[in-house]
Amino acid sequence: MPDPDTRAADELRFRAKSLRFGCLATAAAFVTFVTLIVVVFPAVARTLGLSTPAADESQIRGVLDAQVAAWNTGDLDGFMAGYWRDEQLSFMSGDRVTRGWEATRARYQKKYFAPDKDGKLAERGELAFEELQVEEIRSAAAVVRGRYVLKLASETATGRFTLVFRKFPEGWRITSDHTSAADPPPPPKK
Repeated sequence: MPDPDTRAADELRFRAKSLRFGCLATAAAFVTFVTLIVVVFPAVARTLGLSTPAADESQIRGVLDAQVAAWNTGDLDGFMAGYWRDEQLSFMSGDRVTRGWEATRARYQKKYFAPDKDGKLAERGELAFEELQVEEIRSAAAVVRGRYVLKLASETATGRFTLVFRKFPEGWRITSDHTSAADPPPPPKK
């Protein structure tokens, strides 16, 4: 019959080996889990068409770049392609709210693309967006803040805007536009 001390020592050795094996197994499981998260999940997300915040920001900036390019070539419909084509679209400027894609397009048409009372085409100017800050709210919504600069023949109009973007099957679109013109400069001192 084995000696009780030997049996206790054997049991301790067995427990130590089991503990080491358990620690190694836990470490291996952890490394496997991290690998899945870091390598496999992004690949699956790309395969399913899910995007990353950086990709979303790039797409949103692409919409804004396309709007600037369309405006500067006189393409109102190209400019309006950045807006959600829905009656729930809202455009706010000053104390006025324009609702709907058609009404927003009509506002731009009248102010920048239609002839004035003398038959002369309204001055559209050259548009640029500056100081853009894109903040993703959730996977399908973002807020963009920035400054617009509209260079006209006689002056440069500028102001701030806040845009709400939503992601639709056709891509990111502006669902709400709040634009404020900068205060006019003070009159020159006499």
